[in-house]
Amino acid sequence: MKNQLKEHRKEQTKVREESKVNLQKLSRQLGKLLGNSTRPLSFIIFVPDWIDPPAENIVILNKSEYKKSDFVVQGGAHSYVKGDQHLVSQEDRFFVLPFATHVYFLQNEAGAKKWPVTESRVEAIKRSLEERLS
Repeated sequence: MKNQLKEHRKEQTKVREESKVNLQKLSRQLGKLLGNSTRPLSFIIFVPDWIDPPAENIVILNKSEYKKSDFVVQGGAHSYVKGDQHLVSQEDRFFVLPFATHVYFLQNEAGAKKWPVTESRVEAIKRSLEERLS
């Protein structure tokens, strides 16, 4: 049992490190896309709020010139619809996240003109994350 637990923790650490690398790549690529396009672009990004120590993608996104808004939803206060939602019962469709999620709104200038990030839109996203919990 101890060996299984060690292997599980080792696998979790590996997955987290791979996720950090992928999120860094995503954050950099989004900056390039937003900077190189004259067409309207707008992204809402949901990432784990890994802040202790801060993950590189969090640093990149927080400093992004394309960040129009952001917020953090604490662990246990929001849920996602599971990827296998079509295979499970209605009661099991949602997964309550035990960790915080950071939500970023990124837009280039044309995207900000076409789809302005307003307080009401940000609040609608917040409510949708908490919807299943109420």
